[in-house]
Amino acid sequence: MACFEFPSLGLLAVSLFGVLAASVPTQSNMVSQTGNFTIHQVRNPSFTRSGVRDMVKTYSKYLKYPPKGIANIRTSGRTPAMPQPYGTEYLCPVSIGTPPQVVQLDFDTGSADTWVSGPDMGKITGQTPYDPDLSSTSQHTNMNWEIEYADLSSAGGIVYYDVVDIGGVSYPHQAVEVAVKESDAFTSQTASSGYLGLSFGSLNSVSPNKQKTFFENVKGQLDAPLFAANLRHGAAGSYDFGVINPSAYKGNIIYTAVDPSEGFWNITASGYNIGPTTDPTRATEPITGVIDTGATLLYLPSDIIGDYYRQIAGAKSQLWFWTVPCNGPLPSFSLMIEGTPIEIPGDYLRWEPYDVLGDCVGGMQSSDDIGFAVFGNMAIEAAYVVWEDGASGPRVGWAAKDLSYSLTLDKFPFPPPLPQALLGPRHELCAQCRPTQLCGWLFSRLSAARLSAPRPSICLRCTFTRAPLRFLSSVPPPNKPGDSTSPSHSQDATTASPSPLDPSREDLTAPRPEFELPSHAEDRRTHLSVRLSTMMDNFQTRLLNATQTINDLTGYSAIEAIKAQNTTLEADLASAQTRLRAARQSYKALTAHRASTQREVTTLLARKDTWSPPDLERFTTLYRLDHELEAQVAAASAELTEAETEDSRLSAELNAGILKRYHEEQIWSDRIRRQSTWGTWGLMGVNILLFLVLQFVAEPWRRARLVKHIAEGEKSVIEDVRKELGAVRAALEASALRAQPEVAVAPPPAVPEEAEGEAVGPAQTVSAVQAGIPSRPWKETLTDPVLLEAAVRDLYSERRIDVRMRDISVIALEGAAAGASVVAALAFMLLRSSRS
Repeated sequence: MACFEFPSLGLLAVSLFGVLAASVPTQSNMVSQTGNFTIHQVRNPSFTRSGVRDMVKTYSKYLKYPPKGIANIRTSGRTPAMPQPYGTEYLCPVSIGTPPQVVQLDFDTGSADTWVSGPDMGKITGQTPYDPDLSSTSQHTNMNWEIEYADLSSAGGIVYYDVVDIGGVSYPHQAVEVAVKESDAFTSQTASSGYLGLSFGSLNSVSPNKQKTFFENVKGQLDAPLFAANLRHGAAGSYDFGVINPSAYKGNIIYTAVDPSEGFWNITASGYNIGPTTDPTRATEPITGVIDTGATLLYLPSDIIGDYYRQIAGAKSQLWFWTVPCNGPLPSFSLMIEGTPIEIPGDYLRWEPYDVLGDCVGGMQSSDDIGFAVFGNMAIEAAYVVWEDGASGPRVGWAAKDLSYSLTLDKFPFPPPLPQALLGPRHELCAQCRPTQLCGWLFSRLSAARLSAPRPSICLRCTFTRAPLRFLSSVPPPNKPGDSTSPSHSQDATTASPSPLDPSREDLTAPRPEFELPSHAEDRRTHLSVRLSTMMDNFQTRLLNATQTINDLTGYSAIEAIKAQNTTLEADLASAQTRLRAARQSYKALTAHRASTQREVTTLLARKDTWSPPDLERFTTLYRLDHELEAQVAAASAELTEAETEDSRLSAELNAGILKRYHEEQIWSDRIRRQSTWGTWGLMGVNILLFLVLQFVAEPWRRARLVKHIAEGEKSVIEDVRKELGAVRAALEASALRAQPEVAVAPPPAVPEEAEGEAVGPAQTVSAVQAGIPSRPWKETLTDPVLLEAAVRDLYSERRIDVRMRDISVIALEGAAAGASVVAALAFMLLRSSRS
């Protein structure tokens, strides 16, 4: 979807015949109205159609493949479109940021990305950029985006959230993809700053989180969840958001369902028709395709394309597209939408001139290589099209409209065919011109004198178009001293309107900034980045070398050589079988031909008494032919025998190679299995050794250290307790002696006894605990049945013990190791018994 028509720009291929800066609408071109804006048409005098370029763009496009807080949104808005003359893509003014930065974007229903050139790209390419640093409402995200197409054109960068306003409809948190890199396919058009996608968000290229399109974000706030296109052929059109313009169409709007599973506005037309009459067979042949305002032509299945062009006298099938006569009427083509025809006039289906012989590129081309039809602007310009995404599901509506305005427009000046005498032999077009044919109509305007001039190694057409083309990073060479072209002559050749491809223009001759050079980009890399790249390169090399070394050590490299030899034998055998089939077929054909000749000779000989002069001549001819066929049959028989021998030899060698490969692989696998077995046994031995060392060396040593440490700690504690008890006892005795003179007979004090009992209690408890756990040598326990029984019963008794977590872990690991050893031993015994 777009508003300012460009030559087949879509999503990728942009012509070097780009748009001049004067073709960009300025503020004076915009008329503000209540609820809509109108952008008047600005003609581009240097514009050149290119159906071939559009085909390359469309093929590459399809062969490759939620914020809240809405504020200040108008309930409806209308953005009038502004097509360039005879173009198919449009640019619309879009305001981004606060304060608003107005950029010209291509509205594309075949894309889901809203991306614009960043400030750095704008300095390089001359495009009007969007600078998020100049917007107070921009929000940087950690998301990136990158688009890469089949023709190797690409763009990518970072994602910001900012306010986006189109025709009075704004969204404050729209994902804006800012381009920090663009290929020449995008940068060669300075009037376009990027694209605004209007397909479904599942097609978005932002990572890691896909973003919604502008229409998906604002559709809930519009009067109706839809937008409509009233594109016009060679005149200004418009886009309507949230409202259907009743004056833009006639009759009823016919809706058809959309399949959004692939992210496109994918519909199925119920059929088609050619010319004014209706063919029931054509009207019921369904056509499934995508409605794409980013495409120029109409791409349909090849059988439908052939059916249409067969109705046109002079239509030709070129290498991979169709051409029609540049002059003369063309039949109309109708798409059947739910049984209702949407007629596309025949004049819409003639595109730019193809060559100087009066042929033009047809507006309909084959979609077989794409896989589905593409309804480009040629179909959209012939109708009023509504894209709706409501609660009942997405759908597209088509309605007929008044096309009489196109009759009053200035028609594109298709050149008449030049006389063949001026063109010279057809083969004088070089190989560079044959596949493109992009400059034929310019060639037709050259004088007969120049046509008859001596031609260099390339043809004159290529000389004309090739001269101004150069790499943008280079500076055009100065004029040679002996150049015969005078300044006055050059000035006369570029009067009135200078060509946009004139190499004297400042925007083309200016050298590119130095920081674009790869050497400068390499200098900006940090030392750590360089070291990391080198390390990764070395790691990959070492990994491959290690893999090859392992294969050499294990003997698998020889098996790889056998596999490669078998692959070669398979290819040779396939060729030999093809040769054998051809030889057998030739032998059968020659044998059958000779048998037929012999039968005819026999028939003539049977009635030789009645021969007439023609019969005699026929007999002579047949006899000579039989002699020739005999030699040919003999040669074919020898060829067949040789082919059969070669086939048998290669088949036997291939079978032997396959058997040898499987035999060697079996031996190799047995060796690897044997080595794996020994490795497993080695690991088991290491585990058993570790178990024994831990059980009989490390564990007793650890236990002895632990007991010694505990005994030393308890000894110091017991000494302290004894000292405290002695002090208490001395204090009690002294108190008793002081109280003896006052009381003659006094009972023994209870408190000291209790205190003494309390004081002695811990020591007694410790002694009791130590006494309850006798320490005997393990030999004595094993030899005494009573002690052994008591020890066994103690293993599953209810006695509580205090154990550290580390001890429990060691016990568990020891048990696991012991279990693994037992299981491995049992498995080994079972394997040995099964093999024996």
